[in-house]
Amino acid sequence: GFEITDRILITLQNHPSIIRAVDEYKDFICMQVLCEDLTLASNVSSDSTFELDGAQIHFQIRKV
Repeated sequence: GFEITDRILITLQNHPSIIRAVDEYKDFICMQVLCEDLTLASNVSSDSTFELDGAQIHFQIRKV
């Protein structure tokens, strides 16, 4: 599990629906979730997903 003081890395599956949002709000998102880095990748090896605009977006969260 995660603790409130954990620093994390987030990788999101690259998808047209999120590119602009990540570009515009990356710093804000990282600050809100104590994320060291938020990256987009073509291949995300994780079973964790969320739905956005009808697409299943894979993501991975790792402790630093």
